[in-house]
Parts: sequence; structure tokens; C-alpha cells
Amino acid sequence: MAWMIFLLAAGVILVCLEIFIPGGVVGAIGALALLASVWLAFRHTDFGPTWLLVTLSLTLAGILVSVRFVARSPLGKKLFLHTDEKDYRGTDEALAGLLGHTGTALSDLRPSGIADFSGQRVDVVTGGDFLSRGSELRVLEVSGNRVVVEKLTANENQGGKNAG
Repeated sequence: MAWMIFLLAAGVILVCLEIFIPGGVVGAIGALALLASVWLAFRHTDFGPTWLLVTLSLTLAGILVSVRFVARSPLGKKLFLHTDEKDYRGTDEALAGLLGHTGTALSDLRPSGIADFSGQRVDVVTGGDFLSRGSELRVLEVSGNRVVVEKLTANENQGGKNAG
């Protein structure tokens, strides 16, 4: 009887610790301890089914209490998201306004790099071309956070067409 109680307590504690120590090992050991406790109850006592219900109830209650405790603890505040991300956008919508603007490559574009558009530093890509630092660029396409540029030709540079 003492082993059943010990295995039940250890199993519930280990299953609840799985919330703090993810990975499955601690929870699996706890589950094995709970199974051993129930097996001993069926094998050596007359109240095996009752012990099974007690084990399931205590395990469920322990998990619920642990989850509530963790959510309110300092660790839980770091683990769980407490804000609503409903209006979050993964893309910078200001980049869409760059379409057609001209700028200067701040780094070599191989084919990606950084460019300046009227003081705004932007990560850009070319269509596969290598462009050296200082090249004059025009934005061809903006798709989400992907800004595709091309090198301005000599005629466009001299024409003074600068939308940026």
C-alpha cells in the first residue's frame, strides 16, 4: 500500500513538472509511475478500479492547478503570451510606398543588400544581378517585405527622374 501511494504522489508530481521541464522524459517517467501505482492496486488490493479513478482525478487536478500556477508565476509570464496579436502585421506597409522610387545601394547587392531611399534604409534584392555599392537603383516590385530593385541606366540617371 505504501508503494502505491508513493508511486501515485511521485507520478502526479512528475507529470506536473513536465510543464516546467519540457521534453517528455519527466512526464513519461511520471506516467510510468502512475501506471505502476494502478497496476499494484489491481494486483494487490480489492479497490483497483477506485484507485484508477483516484489516480486519474488527482493527475487531472494536479495538471490544472499547475497550469494555473504557472500562468501567474514570473516564469509563466515569460512563457505565455499575454497580449492579443489580432492587429499585428508581419510586413512593413510603408515599403509599398517605395514602388517606383529611386535610391542608392549602401552595400554591394549580391543579389541582396541594403539601399537608401530618401534616408530610409531598406533591405533589397535584385533580379539576380550583382550591383556594386553606390549604384543608383529603382524599385520595381514590393511584395510584403521583399523589395526588388534594378540598376538605373545612364539615361535615367541624367534625366533627373527621382521619385524619392
